[in-house]
Amino acid sequence: VPTQDLFGFALLCARTAPWELPAFRPVAEFPLALQIPYVKYLLGLRETTSTAADHKRMVIHVARVGEELLRFLEASERAPNYGETLSAVASSLNFIPLYVSGENLLPAYRARAAILERYAALVGTALDGNFPRRPPLPGARFKVGFLSHHLGSQTETHVSLSNLRLDRKKFEIHAFVLASASSSIESFAREQCDSFTVLSGSIGQKVAALRGAQLDAVIIGT
Repeated sequence: VPTQDLFGFALLCARTAPWELPAFRPVAEFPLALQIPYVKYLLGLRETTSTAADHKRMVIHVARVGEELLRFLEASERAPNYGETLSAVASSLNFIPLYVSGENLLPAYRARAAILERYAALVGTALDGNFPRRPPLPGARFKVGFLSHHLGSQTETHVSLSNLRLDRKKFEIHAFVLASASSSIESFAREQCDSFTVLSGSIGQKVAALRGAQLDAVIIGT
């Protein structure tokens, strides 16, 4: 791609929100020194949008960018800046602006999951779980785990609390947190669960604790 053409595109980016671009350039077209800044620009989402149409454009943009970044990472595994670029992508995948949406978020989250799986392998925590389907036992309750960073006073906590009100005759509820908030909200959550576990130790130890619980499903809060 001619340098002048890229310079003109860079000027357009400087005055345009990424989801408002008529089209975006593949990351591979940029020189190595500009690839990470460009990636961070593409993933720079506004906390809120003023119109439903603007929000819809943002959702479509994130899905397209996620798929483009995944293609780029797959093709550049041997590039000298692969690890740095993957780390930049993983740390910039902030999907909070997409939380409240009526749009189809599946394509965006599939791309995000594939990218984060690559990052996990890069930092030595590759996903290696193998979960064979377990036949249902007569009379057994479905075991649901809720995994959160903590259950302090924040929006995600209140959303999670509403999900804890399942039919206890049909479901076992098990909460897992990475840190105890020691709050009244956490105390309330403990009362709604069959078990409440504060995960400690290394990532491997935390994973082992979750797998050891023999859950049928895990819902990730924050």
